Amino acid sequence: MFSNPGNGKFQAMTDFFWKWIQQRPGTTISPKIRIADLRDHGQGRGVGMGPTLPYRFLDLKTVTDASTVAVRDVREDEGLFTIALSDVLMMENSSLYHIKQQELDRLQTWDALVLTMIYEHGKGEDSAWWPYLNVLPTDFDTLVYWSPSELAELQGSAVVGKVGKHEADEHFNNTLLPIVQRDPTIFGHYSKEFIGAHAEASFMRICHRMATLIQAYGFDLDTGPLSDEEDEDNEDEIVAGDLKKGMVPLADLLNADGDLNNAHLVRNEKSMTMTAITKIKAGQQIFNDFGDLPRSDLLRRYGYITDNYKKWDVVELPLMLVCESTARYNPLSEEGIDKRLSLAKDWGVDEDGYDLSWPTELSKFEIPTDLHLTMVALLLDEDHYEEEKAAQSRPRSTGLISRPMYLSLAFRDAIAQRLTMYATTIAQDTEMLQDRRLKRRQRMAVEVRLGEKEILAITLDATTKQIAEIEGEFKEEFEDMEAMQSAKKRKA
Repeated sequence: MFSNPGNGKFQAMTDFFWKWIQQRPGTTISPKIRIADLRDHGQGRGVGMGPTLPYRFLDLKTVTDASTVAVRDVREDEGLFTIALSDVLMMENSSLYHIKQQELDRLQTWDALVLTMIYEHGKGEDSAWWPYLNVLPTDFDTLVYWSPSELAELQGSAVVGKVGKHEADEHFNNTLLPIVQRDPTIFGHYSKEFIGAHAEASFMRICHRMATLIQAYGFDLDTGPLSDEEDEDNEDEIVAGDLKKGMVPLADLLNADGDLNNAHLVRNEKSMTMTAITKIKAGQQIFNDFGDLPRSDLLRRYGYITDNYKKWDVVELPLMLVCESTARYNPLSEEGIDKRLSLAKDWGVDEDGYDLSWPTELSKFEIPTDLHLTMVALLLDEDHYEEEKAAQSRPRSTGLISRPMYLSLAFRDAIAQRLTMYATTIAQDTEMLQDRRLKRRQRMAVEVRLGEKEILAITLDATTKQIAEIEGEFKEEFEDMEAMQSAKKRKA
Protein backbone atom coordinates (compact mmCIF):
# COMPACT_ATOMS: atom_id res chain seq x y z
CA MET A 1 0.00 0.00 0.00
CA PHE A 2 1.47 3.35 -1.00
CA SER A 3 1.47 6.61 0.93
CA ASN A 4 -1.17 9.07 -0.18
CA PRO A 5 -0.15 12.71 0.29
CA GLY A 6 -2.37 15.47 -1.06
CA ASN A 7 -2.38 16.08 -4.79
CA GLY A 8 -0.16 19.15 -4.61
CA LYS A 9 2.46 17.53 -2.38
CA PHE A 10 2.35 14.29 -4.36
CA GLN A 11 3.04 16.10 -7.61
CA ALA A 12 5.70 18.33 -6.09
CA MET A 13 7.62 15.33 -4.73
CA THR A 14 7.26 13.57 -8.09
CA ASP A 15 8.56 16.62 -9.98
CA PHE A 16 11.48 16.97 -7.55
CA PHE A 17 12.45 13.35 -8.03
CA TRP A 18 12.05 13.47 -11.83
CA LYS A 19 14.29 16.52 -12.10
CA TRP A 20 16.89 14.92 -9.82
CA ILE A 21 17.05 11.58 -11.64
CA GLN A 22 17.32 13.25 -15.05
CA GLN A 23 20.33 15.27 -13.89
CA ARG A 24 22.30 12.35 -12.47
CA PRO A 25 25.60 11.71 -14.31
CA GLY A 26 25.47 8.48 -16.28
CA THR A 27 21.66 8.34 -16.23
CA THR A 28 19.70 8.51 -19.46
CA ILE A 29 15.92 8.42 -19.79
CA SER A 30 13.95 7.94 -22.98
CA PRO A 31 11.78 10.97 -23.84
CA LYS A 32 8.97 8.47 -24.47
CA ILE A 33 8.34 7.70 -20.80
CA ARG A 34 6.81 9.67 -17.95
CA ILE A 35 5.96 9.06 -14.30
CA ALA A 36 2.24 8.50 -13.77
CA ASP A 37 -0.10 9.46 -10.96
CA LEU A 38 -2.13 6.24 -10.71
CA ARG A 39 -3.68 6.76 -7.28
CA ASP A 40 -7.17 6.66 -8.77
CA HIS A 41 -6.34 3.07 -9.77
CA GLY A 42 -4.85 2.11 -6.40
CA GLN A 43 -1.26 1.98 -7.71
CA GLY A 44 0.44 5.19 -6.54
CA ARG A 45 3.07 6.14 -9.12
CA GLY A 46 3.93 4.21 -12.24
CA VAL A 47 5.99 4.57 -15.40
CA GLY A 48 4.64 4.50 -18.91
CA MET A 49 4.45 5.81 -22.43
CA GLY A 50 2.72 9.15 -22.26
CA PRO A 51 1.93 12.41 -23.99
CA THR A 52 4.38 15.27 -23.77
CA LEU A 53 2.96 16.58 -20.51
CA PRO A 54 5.47 17.42 -17.76
CA TYR A 55 6.06 14.35 -15.59
CA ARG A 56 2.62 12.80 -16.09
CA PHE A 57 1.00 10.43 -18.53
CA LEU A 58 -2.29 8.63 -19.00
CA ASP A 59 -2.24 5.01 -17.95
CA LEU A 60 -3.38 2.14 -20.15
CA LYS A 61 -7.04 2.17 -19.09
CA THR A 62 -7.45 5.94 -19.49
CA VAL A 63 -5.65 5.98 -22.81
CA THR A 64 -7.73 3.12 -24.13
CA ASP A 65 -10.91 4.92 -23.13
CA ALA A 66 -9.90 8.35 -24.43
CA SER A 67 -7.72 7.39 -27.42
CA THR A 68 -6.02 10.76 -27.38
CA VAL A 69 -2.33 9.88 -27.06
CA ALA A 70 -0.09 10.08 -30.11
CA VAL A 71 3.49 9.14 -29.24
CA ARG A 72 6.02 6.91 -30.97
CA ASP A 73 5.85 3.24 -29.96
CA VAL A 74 8.70 1.43 -28.23
CA ARG A 75 10.27 -1.48 -30.06
CA GLU A 76 11.30 -4.74 -28.46
CA ASP A 77 14.76 -4.59 -26.81
CA GLU A 78 14.73 -0.79 -26.77
CA GLY A 79 16.24 0.81 -23.66
CA LEU A 80 13.75 2.79 -21.57
CA PHE A 81 16.19 4.26 -19.08
CA THR A 82 19.69 3.63 -17.74
CA ILE A 83 20.71 4.25 -14.12
CA ALA A 84 24.40 4.47 -13.20
CA LEU A 85 25.52 1.95 -10.59
CA SER A 86 26.90 4.87 -8.59
CA ASP A 87 23.31 6.12 -8.17
CA VAL A 88 22.01 2.82 -6.81
CA LEU A 89 21.35 3.14 -3.09
CA MET A 90 23.50 0.39 -1.62
CA MET A 91 26.03 -0.02 1.15
CA GLU A 92 29.17 0.73 -0.88
CA ASN A 93 27.78 3.95 -2.35
CA SER A 94 26.82 5.53 0.99
CA SER A 95 29.13 7.67 3.11
CA LEU A 96 28.14 5.41 6.02
CA TYR A 97 30.39 2.77 4.47
CA HIS A 98 33.42 5.00 5.01
CA ILE A 99 32.41 5.52 8.65
CA LYS A 100 31.36 1.97 9.57
CA GLN A 101 33.05 -0.18 6.93
CA GLN A 102 34.23 -2.98 9.21
CA GLU A 103 30.85 -3.31 10.92
CA LEU A 104 28.92 -3.17 7.65
CA ASP A 105 31.16 -5.76 6.00
CA ARG A 106 30.36 -8.18 8.82
CA LEU A 107 26.62 -7.81 8.27
CA GLN A 108 24.45 -9.73 5.83
CA THR A 109 23.62 -7.73 2.70
CA TRP A 110 20.02 -7.18 3.79
CA ASP A 111 20.99 -5.88 7.25
CA ALA A 112 23.66 -3.61 5.81
CA LEU A 113 21.15 -2.04 3.42
CA VAL A 114 18.59 -1.53 6.23
CA LEU A 115 21.22 0.34 8.25
CA THR A 116 22.35 2.30 5.18
CA MET A 117 18.79 3.43 4.42
CA ILE A 118 18.23 4.49 8.04
CA TYR A 119 21.42 6.55 7.82
CA GLU A 120 20.56 8.18 4.49
CA HIS A 121 16.96 8.90 5.48
CA GLY A 122 18.15 10.32 8.80
CA LYS A 123 20.32 12.82 6.92
CA GLY A 124 17.21 14.24 5.26
CA GLU A 125 17.98 16.81 2.57
CA ASP A 126 21.72 16.30 3.12
CA SER A 127 21.43 12.80 1.64
CA ALA A 128 22.43 12.41 -2.00
CA TRP A 129 19.29 10.26 -2.43
CA TRP A 130 16.81 12.52 -0.65
CA PRO A 131 14.64 13.30 -3.73
CA TYR A 132 14.35 9.53 -4.23
CA LEU A 133 13.79 8.60 -0.59
CA ASN A 134 11.12 11.28 -0.40
CA VAL A 135 8.85 9.53 -2.93
CA LEU A 136 9.01 6.10 -1.29
CA PRO A 137 5.88 4.99 0.61
CA THR A 138 5.40 5.53 4.33
CA ASP A 139 2.27 3.39 4.88
CA PHE A 140 2.06 -0.32 4.10
CA ASP A 141 -0.36 -3.23 4.02
CA THR A 142 2.32 -5.92 4.18
CA LEU A 143 1.51 -8.58 6.76
CA VAL A 144 4.13 -7.42 9.25
CA TYR A 145 1.89 -4.37 9.84
CA TRP A 146 -1.33 -6.32 10.41
CA SER A 147 -2.88 -6.56 13.85
CA PRO A 148 -3.50 -9.98 15.46
CA SER A 149 -7.22 -9.70 14.66
CA GLU A 150 -6.44 -8.90 11.03
CA LEU A 151 -4.01 -11.82 10.75
CA ALA A 152 -6.71 -14.06 12.23
CA GLU A 153 -8.63 -13.57 8.98
CA LEU A 154 -5.89 -15.65 7.34
CA GLN A 155 -6.45 -18.58 9.69
CA GLY A 156 -5.53 -21.80 7.94
CA SER A 157 -3.14 -20.19 5.48
CA ALA A 158 0.52 -21.10 5.88
CA VAL A 159 1.47 -17.50 5.05
CA VAL A 160 0.76 -16.46 8.65
CA GLY A 161 3.73 -18.53 9.77
CA LYS A 162 5.98 -16.69 7.32
CA VAL A 163 5.43 -13.17 8.72
CA GLY A 164 8.16 -13.52 11.33
CA LYS A 165 7.74 -10.12 13.00
CA HIS A 166 8.90 -11.33 16.42
CA GLU A 167 11.97 -13.00 14.90
CA ALA A 168 12.75 -9.84 12.90
CA ASP A 169 12.44 -7.66 16.01
CA GLU A 170 14.84 -9.91 17.88
CA HIS A 171 17.27 -9.92 14.96
CA PHE A 172 17.26 -6.13 14.56
CA ASN A 173 17.61 -5.68 18.31
CA ASN A 174 20.61 -8.01 18.57
CA THR A 175 22.35 -7.17 15.31
CA LEU A 176 21.72 -3.55 14.32
CA LEU A 177 20.69 -1.67 17.46
CA PRO A 178 24.11 -2.06 19.16
CA ILE A 179 25.81 -0.52 16.10
CA VAL A 180 23.44 2.43 16.14
CA GLN A 181 23.67 3.05 19.86
CA ARG A 182 27.47 3.10 19.77
CA ASP A 183 27.31 6.23 17.61
CA PRO A 184 23.71 7.52 17.33
CA THR A 185 24.65 11.09 16.35
CA ILE A 186 25.62 10.07 12.80
CA PHE A 187 22.01 9.07 12.04
CA GLY A 188 20.78 12.66 11.67
CA HIS A 189 17.26 13.42 12.80
CA TYR A 190 16.87 9.85 14.06
CA SER A 191 19.67 10.26 16.61
CA LYS A 192 17.40 11.46 19.43
CA GLU A 193 15.01 8.55 18.84
CA PHE A 194 17.81 6.04 19.33
CA ILE A 195 18.57 7.19 22.88
CA GLY A 196 16.43 6.80 25.97
CA ALA A 197 13.65 4.58 27.27
CA HIS A 198 11.82 4.32 23.96
CA ALA A 199 14.92 3.80 21.80
CA GLU A 200 14.28 0.15 21.07
CA ALA A 201 10.64 0.64 20.04
CA SER A 202 11.57 3.58 17.79
CA PHE A 203 14.38 1.63 16.20
CA MET A 204 12.16 -1.38 15.51
CA ARG A 205 9.56 0.85 13.82
CA ILE A 206 12.16 2.46 11.57
CA CYS A 207 13.86 -0.89 10.81
CA HIS A 208 10.57 -2.43 9.72
CA ARG A 209 9.85 0.47 7.41
CA MET A 210 13.25 0.20 5.72
CA ALA A 211 13.08 -3.60 5.56
CA THR A 212 9.61 -3.39 4.01
CA LEU A 213 10.86 -0.93 1.38
CA ILE A 214 13.77 -3.24 0.54
CA GLN A 215 11.47 -6.26 0.32
CA ALA A 216 8.98 -4.43 -1.92
CA TYR A 217 11.29 -2.27 -4.03
CA GLY A 218 14.83 -3.61 -3.72
CA PHE A 219 16.75 -5.42 -6.46
CA ASP A 220 19.35 -8.16 -6.29
CA LEU A 221 22.43 -6.70 -7.95
CA ASP A 222 25.54 -8.35 -9.32
CA THR A 223 27.95 -5.46 -8.88
CA GLY A 224 31.11 -7.33 -9.85
CA PRO A 225 32.86 -7.03 -13.22
CA LEU A 226 31.31 -8.72 -16.20
CA SER A 227 32.96 -11.86 -17.51
CA ASP A 228 34.44 -11.92 -21.01
CA GLU A 229 31.37 -13.75 -22.30
CA GLU A 230 29.04 -11.21 -20.66
CA ASP A 231 31.12 -8.30 -21.94
CA GLU A 232 30.48 -9.33 -25.54
CA ASP A 233 26.87 -8.19 -25.22
CA ASN A 234 27.68 -5.64 -22.49
CA GLU A 235 24.70 -6.74 -20.46
CA ASP A 236 23.58 -9.55 -18.24
CA GLU A 237 20.19 -10.30 -16.78
CA ILE A 238 20.00 -10.02 -13.03
CA VAL A 239 19.80 -13.52 -11.64
CA ALA A 240 19.48 -15.00 -8.20
CA GLY A 241 22.59 -16.00 -6.32
CA ASP A 242 25.18 -14.43 -4.03
CA LEU A 243 24.16 -10.92 -5.04
CA LYS A 244 24.27 -7.46 -3.53
CA LYS A 245 21.01 -5.81 -2.56
CA GLY A 246 20.22 -2.28 -3.68
CA MET A 247 17.52 0.29 -4.36
CA VAL A 248 17.47 1.35 -8.01
CA PRO A 249 15.80 4.79 -8.43
CA LEU A 250 13.07 4.90 -11.09
CA ALA A 251 13.30 1.13 -11.73
CA ASP A 252 11.37 0.46 -8.53
CA LEU A 253 8.57 2.84 -9.50
CA LEU A 254 7.39 0.40 -12.16
CA ASN A 255 4.27 -1.47 -11.14
CA ALA A 256 4.24 -5.25 -11.58
CA ASP A 257 1.85 -7.43 -13.55
CA GLY A 258 2.38 -11.08 -14.39
CA ASP A 259 0.29 -10.84 -17.56
CA LEU A 260 1.26 -7.38 -18.81
CA ASN A 261 4.98 -7.58 -18.01
CA ASN A 262 6.76 -5.75 -20.84
CA ALA A 263 10.16 -4.71 -19.41
CA HIS A 264 13.01 -6.06 -17.31
CA LEU A 265 16.20 -4.76 -15.74
CA VAL A 266 19.58 -5.78 -17.17
CA ARG A 267 23.11 -4.94 -16.08
CA ASN A 268 25.77 -3.18 -18.10
CA GLU A 269 29.38 -2.69 -17.04
CA LYS A 270 28.66 0.38 -14.89
CA SER A 271 24.91 0.80 -15.04
CA MET A 272 21.47 -0.83 -14.97
CA THR A 273 19.14 -0.57 -17.97
CA MET A 274 15.40 -1.13 -18.06
CA THR A 275 14.72 -2.73 -21.42
CA ALA A 276 11.47 -3.44 -23.26
CA ILE A 277 10.96 -7.18 -23.71
CA THR A 278 8.12 -6.68 -26.17
CA LYS A 279 6.67 -3.88 -28.24
CA ILE A 280 5.00 -1.23 -26.09
CA LYS A 281 2.25 0.84 -27.63
CA ALA A 282 1.98 4.56 -27.02
CA GLY A 283 -0.08 5.17 -23.89
CA GLN A 284 0.64 1.80 -22.29
CA GLN A 285 2.00 1.51 -18.78
CA ILE A 286 5.39 -0.16 -18.34
CA PHE A 287 5.27 -3.21 -16.09
CA ASN A 288 7.94 -5.20 -14.32
CA ASP A 289 7.16 -8.67 -12.94
CA PHE A 290 7.56 -10.22 -9.48
CA GLY A 291 7.69 -13.73 -10.92
CA ASP A 292 5.24 -16.58 -10.36
CA LEU A 293 4.19 -15.51 -6.87
CA PRO A 294 1.04 -16.82 -5.19
CA ARG A 295 -1.24 -14.10 -3.87
CA SER A 296 -0.40 -15.05 -0.29
CA ASP A 297 3.25 -14.11 -0.89
CA LEU A 298 2.24 -11.07 -2.92
CA LEU A 299 0.29 -9.90 0.13
CA ARG A 300 3.05 -10.76 2.58
CA ARG A 301 5.83 -9.07 0.63
CA TYR A 302 4.10 -6.22 -1.21
CA GLY A 303 0.87 -5.57 0.69
CA TYR A 304 -1.62 -6.08 -2.12
CA ILE A 305 -3.15 -8.79 -4.30
CA THR A 306 -4.45 -8.92 -7.85
CA ASP A 307 -6.44 -11.51 -9.79
CA ASN A 308 -3.60 -11.71 -12.33
CA TYR A 309 -1.58 -13.71 -9.80
CA LYS A 310 -4.41 -16.07 -8.80
CA LYS A 311 -3.21 -18.70 -11.28
CA TRP A 312 -0.01 -19.04 -9.20
CA ASP A 313 -1.79 -19.54 -5.89
CA VAL A 314 -0.63 -22.48 -3.79
CA VAL A 315 -1.77 -24.11 -0.57
CA GLU A 316 0.67 -25.84 1.74
CA LEU A 317 0.04 -29.40 2.90
CA PRO A 318 1.93 -29.75 6.21
CA LEU A 319 4.16 -32.79 6.69
CA MET A 320 2.26 -33.50 9.91
CA LEU A 321 -0.94 -34.11 7.93
CA VAL A 322 0.90 -36.29 5.44
CA CYS A 323 2.24 -38.47 8.27
CA GLU A 324 -1.18 -38.70 9.91
CA SER A 325 -2.96 -39.65 6.70
CA THR A 326 -0.46 -42.35 5.69
CA ALA A 327 -0.47 -43.77 9.24
CA ARG A 328 -4.11 -44.79 8.78
CA TYR A 329 -3.02 -47.23 6.07
CA ASN A 330 0.47 -48.12 7.26
CA PRO A 331 0.61 -47.81 11.07
CA LEU A 332 4.17 -47.13 12.20
CA SER A 333 5.97 -46.47 15.44
CA GLU A 334 7.60 -43.11 15.96
CA GLU A 335 10.90 -44.74 15.09
CA GLY A 336 9.38 -46.20 11.92
CA ILE A 337 8.14 -42.79 10.80
CA ASP A 338 11.54 -41.20 11.49
CA LYS A 339 13.29 -43.91 9.46
CA ARG A 340 11.05 -43.34 6.47
CA LEU A 341 11.36 -39.56 6.68
CA SER A 342 15.12 -40.07 6.72
CA LEU A 343 14.71 -42.09 3.54
CA ALA A 344 12.71 -39.24 2.00
CA LYS A 345 15.60 -36.96 2.94
CA ASP A 346 18.00 -39.32 1.15
CA TRP A 347 15.75 -39.01 -1.89
CA GLY A 348 15.95 -35.22 -1.62
CA VAL A 349 12.22 -34.71 -1.08
CA ASP A 350 11.94 -33.97 2.65
CA GLU A 351 10.05 -30.74 3.41
CA ASP A 352 8.11 -29.28 6.32
CA GLY A 353 5.23 -28.79 3.91
CA TYR A 354 4.34 -29.39 0.25
CA ASP A 355 2.76 -26.84 -2.07
CA LEU A 356 -0.29 -27.77 -4.09
CA SER A 357 -1.15 -25.52 -7.03
CA TRP A 358 -4.06 -25.31 -9.44
CA PRO A 359 -4.33 -28.61 -11.35
CA THR A 360 -3.63 -28.04 -15.05
CA GLU A 361 -5.65 -31.05 -16.21
CA LEU A 362 -8.12 -32.55 -13.77
CA SER A 363 -8.42 -35.76 -15.78
CA LYS A 364 -4.65 -36.30 -15.53
CA PHE A 365 -4.11 -34.97 -12.03
CA GLU A 366 -0.96 -36.25 -10.34
CA ILE A 367 0.37 -35.74 -6.84
CA PRO A 368 3.41 -33.39 -6.92
CA THR A 369 6.62 -35.43 -7.16
CA ASP A 370 8.21 -34.52 -3.82
CA LEU A 371 4.97 -35.11 -1.92
CA HIS A 372 4.35 -38.31 -3.87
CA LEU A 373 7.73 -39.77 -2.96
CA THR A 374 7.41 -38.74 0.69
CA MET A 375 4.10 -40.58 0.88
CA VAL A 376 5.65 -43.58 -0.87
CA ALA A 377 8.35 -43.68 1.81
CA LEU A 378 5.77 -43.47 4.62
CA LEU A 379 3.70 -46.30 3.09
CA LEU A 380 6.59 -48.75 2.74
CA ASP A 381 6.36 -51.97 4.72
CA GLU A 382 9.52 -53.06 6.51
CA ASP A 383 10.83 -55.32 3.72
CA HIS A 384 10.41 -52.69 1.02
CA TYR A 385 11.88 -50.04 3.29
CA GLU A 386 15.06 -52.09 3.76
CA GLU A 387 15.31 -52.65 0.00
CA GLU A 388 14.96 -48.95 -0.78
CA LYS A 389 17.39 -47.96 1.96
CA ALA A 390 19.98 -50.31 0.48
CA ALA A 391 19.32 -49.10 -3.09
CA GLN A 392 20.35 -45.51 -2.22
CA SER A 393 18.35 -44.08 -5.13
CA ARG A 394 14.87 -42.77 -5.81
CA PRO A 395 12.22 -45.35 -6.66
CA ARG A 396 11.00 -45.26 -10.23
CA SER A 397 7.44 -46.36 -9.50
CA THR A 398 4.94 -46.88 -6.70
CA GLY A 399 4.92 -50.61 -7.35
CA LEU A 400 7.05 -51.16 -4.28
CA ILE A 401 4.06 -50.18 -2.09
CA SER A 402 2.27 -53.38 -1.07
CA ARG A 403 -1.12 -51.66 -1.46
CA PRO A 404 -0.87 -48.87 -4.12
CA MET A 405 -4.49 -47.85 -3.51
CA TYR A 406 -3.45 -46.54 -0.12
CA LEU A 407 -1.43 -43.74 -1.72
CA SER A 408 -4.50 -42.16 -3.30
CA LEU A 409 -6.63 -42.73 -0.21
CA ALA A 410 -4.05 -41.21 2.11
CA PHE A 411 -3.73 -38.20 -0.16
CA ARG A 412 -7.49 -37.77 -0.25
CA ASP A 413 -7.65 -37.89 3.54
CA ALA A 414 -4.86 -35.33 3.90
CA ILE A 415 -6.64 -32.90 1.55
CA ALA A 416 -9.95 -33.33 3.37
CA GLN A 417 -8.27 -32.75 6.73
CA ARG A 418 -6.44 -29.68 5.37
CA LEU A 419 -9.78 -28.10 4.45
CA THR A 420 -10.93 -28.34 8.07
CA MET A 421 -8.07 -26.06 9.17
CA TYR A 422 -9.97 -23.03 7.85
CA ALA A 423 -12.61 -21.42 10.03
CA THR A 424 -14.92 -20.66 7.08
CA THR A 425 -16.18 -22.50 4.02
CA ILE A 426 -15.90 -21.60 0.35
CA ALA A 427 -19.57 -20.59 0.34
CA GLN A 428 -19.13 -18.34 3.36
CA ASP A 429 -16.07 -16.62 1.87
CA THR A 430 -17.83 -16.09 -1.43
CA GLU A 431 -20.74 -14.48 0.37
CA MET A 432 -18.44 -12.25 2.44
CA LEU A 433 -16.82 -10.85 -0.71
CA GLN A 434 -20.21 -9.54 -1.82
CA ASP A 435 -20.24 -7.18 1.18
CA ARG A 436 -19.04 -3.76 0.04
CA ARG A 437 -18.42 -2.75 3.66
CA LEU A 438 -15.57 -5.24 3.92
CA LYS A 439 -12.34 -3.45 4.82
CA ARG A 440 -9.37 -3.62 2.47
CA ARG A 441 -7.21 -5.91 4.59
CA GLN A 442 -10.07 -8.24 5.45
CA ARG A 443 -11.07 -8.46 1.79
CA MET A 444 -7.53 -9.38 0.76
CA ALA A 445 -7.38 -12.04 3.49
CA VAL A 446 -10.66 -13.56 2.35
CA GLU A 447 -9.46 -13.61 -1.27
CA VAL A 448 -6.25 -15.40 -0.27
CA ARG A 449 -7.86 -18.05 1.91
CA LEU A 450 -10.66 -18.60 -0.62
CA GLY A 451 -8.13 -19.24 -3.38
CA GLU A 452 -6.37 -21.81 -1.22
CA LYS A 453 -9.62 -23.58 -0.37
CA GLU A 454 -10.64 -23.67 -4.02
CA ILE A 455 -7.37 -25.46 -4.89
CA LEU A 456 -8.03 -27.99 -2.13
CA ALA A 457 -11.64 -28.53 -3.19
CA ILE A 458 -10.73 -29.09 -6.84
CA THR A 459 -7.85 -31.39 -5.88
CA LEU A 460 -10.11 -33.36 -3.54
CA ASP A 461 -12.73 -33.75 -6.24
CA ALA A 462 -10.16 -34.92 -8.81
CA THR A 463 -8.61 -37.38 -6.36
CA THR A 464 -12.00 -38.77 -5.36
CA LYS A 465 -12.84 -39.38 -9.02
CA GLN A 466 -9.52 -41.13 -9.58
CA ILE A 467 -10.14 -43.37 -6.60
CA ALA A 468 -13.58 -44.27 -7.96
CA GLU A 469 -12.06 -45.17 -11.33
CA ILE A 470 -9.48 -47.56 -9.89
CA GLU A 471 -11.68 -48.88 -7.09
CA GLY A 472 -12.80 -51.83 -9.21
CA GLU A 473 -9.24 -52.87 -9.98
CA PHE A 474 -8.35 -52.93 -6.28
CA LYS A 475 -11.80 -53.80 -4.98
CA GLU A 476 -10.66 -56.57 -2.68
CA GLU A 477 -7.93 -54.58 -0.96
CA PHE A 478 -10.23 -51.57 -0.82
CA GLU A 479 -12.86 -53.61 1.04
CA ASP A 480 -10.18 -55.00 3.37
CA MET A 481 -8.98 -51.48 4.08
CA GLU A 482 -12.52 -50.23 4.78
CA ALA A 483 -13.08 -53.15 7.16
CA MET A 484 -9.83 -52.36 8.93
CA GLN A 485 -10.78 -48.70 9.34
CA SER A 486 -14.25 -49.63 10.64
CA ALA A 487 -12.70 -51.99 13.17
CA LYS A 488 -10.37 -49.26 14.37
CA LYS A 489 -13.27 -46.85 14.83
CA ARG A 490 -15.27 -49.42 16.81
CA LYS A 491 -12.27 -50.16 19.00
CA ALA A 492 -11.68 -46.44 19.59
